[in-house]
Amino acid sequence: MKKYLLSFMVAVLFLPSLAQAATFESGDEVYIDTKISDDLYASGGVLSVQKGVNGDLIAAGGKVDINEEITQDLMVAGGDISVNGAIGDDVRMAGGSIRIDATIKGDLLAAGGDVSLADSSFVGGDVNMGAGNIMLGGVINGDLRLAGGSVYLNSDVKGDVTLYNFDKIKFGPSARIQGDLSYRYAKELEIPTGMVNGDVVYKNIPESQIEANMPVIFAGFSLFSLLATLFFGLFLIWLGRYYVIHVSTTAYEITLKSLGVGFLVLILTPIAALILLITTIGVPMALVLMAFWFVALYVAKVMAAILIGFKIVKVSGKSSFSRIFGSFALGALIFMLIGMVPIVGWVINLVITLIALGSLTLYESEVFVQLRKKKLI
Repeated sequence: MKKYLLSFMVAVLFLPSLAQAATFESGDEVYIDTKISDDLYASGGVLSVQKGVNGDLIAAGGKVDINEEITQDLMVAGGDISVNGAIGDDVRMAGGSIRIDATIKGDLLAAGGDVSLADSSFVGGDVNMGAGNIMLGGVINGDLRLAGGSVYLNSDVKGDVTLYNFDKIKFGPSARIQGDLSYRYAKELEIPTGMVNGDVVYKNIPESQIEANMPVIFAGFSLFSLLATLFFGLFLIWLGRYYVIHVSTTAYEITLKSLGVGFLVLILTPIAALILLITTIGVPMALVLMAFWFVALYVAKVMAAILIGFKIVKVSGKSSFSRIFGSFALGALIFMLIGMVPIVGWVINLVITLIALGSLTLYESEVFVQLRKKKLI
């Protein structure tokens, strides 16, 4: 049973696709040039989808190009993302540069440095975006909520538009808003006559709209968290790829023990630090102990993403750096996405993080014992 606990936890991540098969692809360069008849999980330095996917696409990569139809959801994270095919349901994206020229039947959630929506695009639901620079064209059939540095709006929006905290706001000649326009800006704008069918509100964001802004805030926070995880994971894998492989092997082989040890480290470390704080002489040791504890928790979070990725895309000591990092990047994206599911997702991520924390502790303990036996310390 204990050998399959982590496999079960990872499997729970894929509840939406348990009823059907899934395809997994990872490598330095991944080109999808044959039609996929089920869900696709893919990662790579360069990822190009040239044939359709009859299901969900979950992808991560340095450069991601999607040029064919995805019949269901699209979830992608990357440095440079381009979407040119039709999407059958919702889209969730995080990246440095995002370009969209597509028909999206559901909602669009995007966070990045630069985000653009082409004039020929269509979004059937709501759009929530957070970015440094936003350029929007096309048709948006629902509400539009934006937050960031600058925005150029040239879309036909059928619902309401809310703009938050922009340094620069400009409207294009094709901009139309069928609902209300609410914005916060350094000065009141001259709204072109006939552009807004509803009311125009220029003031601080009302309390009633704070909840409506949460998707944009959450998208920005998720992007920052994902990029931080990818950066730290890149450094960790570059510094010691064999280290992360050995730790993951420990997690897979003694999963229940790793979970138990991780739980004990999580609970007992703050208690020990509190006891040390009671004594004057123990204060420095308590501070050092808590510092190590916080570092260990963050490393465990990164290792949790590695455990998920390595379970999906198999790696070994002979695997290339790009394959190992690609596997981790896919795991990091899935870790982020499952964390968006209230309660159940949080519990799953916590359990996998505790397994990672326990396996880190057990492996470090074993290394320490071996070094003592060899009288190296």
